[in-house]
Amino acid sequence: MAPNKLPTHYAAIVLSGKVLSIGVSGLAGCSKICKHAVTRHAEMDAVSRIRDKNRLKKASIWSLRWRKIDGEYVLANAKPCLYCQSIANKYGIKNVYYSTEDGTIEKANIQDLKCKLTAGSVLHLKHEKGYGNVIYTPHYCQKISNKRI
Repeated sequence: MAPNKLPTHYAAIVLSGKVLSIGVSGLAGCSKICKHAVTRHAEMDAVSRIRDKNRLKKASIWSLRWRKIDGEYVLANAKPCLYCQSIANKYGIKNVYYSTEDGTIEKANIQDLKCKLTAGSVLHLKHEKGYGNVIYTPHYCQKISNKRI
């Protein structure tokens, strides 16, 4: 994300109508050795800001993405990716509310969603299958080998 550009993807953890945390998409904060950008998804950022993870079992996650069309911000697709879905499942989050391309908000059970991989997820899976020393996840990054993937 460009330094002067505002984040376009936000997520909130909500429990009993109260916002417990807000997360934004952005860089994951890699070390200086890692020269490649790795993003941290808004959903993961929101979850990471909760100290007592037991509170997540009764919470919902709201995920909203914005894009600019003809000078106006409109809702865009913010359906969680496969990794964000797995994090929500890990901590027992049951419901997700997310914006869609048609400008509506959908509610779904997180386990029932058919989530897709992101580009970073594909790189991570290639590493797991032996295509080189590549670890790209929203959580961390390591030095990249010279191998092409």
